[in-house]
Amino acid sequence: MKTLLLLLIIAMSIVSSITAMTEEHRLEEYHKRGYKWPLEAVVPNTPGWKRIMDRRFEQIERIPDRGQRYDAWMAVITSALVAQNYTQNGWGLTRAPEHITKRLQERLHKTLKTTKITEVNGKCDT
Repeated sequence: MKTLLLLLIIAMSIVSSITAMTEEHRLEEYHKRGYKWPLEAVVPNTPGWKRIMDRRFEQIERIPDRGQRYDAWMAVITSALVAQNYTQNGWGLTRAPEHITKRLQERLHKTLKTTKITEVNGKCDT
């Protein structure tokens, strides 16, 4: 059993060393594919979005833990290159037309006035 375990450990170390990419090889592939850092463009390629992404990458560089830094980098690179803005205004806030907000407020206040909330056995009931 000990021999089998030893052989398994040796086999795993051989496989991991064969499949692992050296830093030199990674950089060679990086440049071969035409990648550049810092990013020259983001999606969408607007000055505001580029400024936000640059700021986030700067923040990530200050994360001391390598694992947390990697996780944050993966999340931000997705935002910077893959996930486009949800709307023309991005995920930012915009002002809704007054006639819509007025109707919503009236409905909310009407509902609050007519609905009585009571608690029964620790559960809220209307």
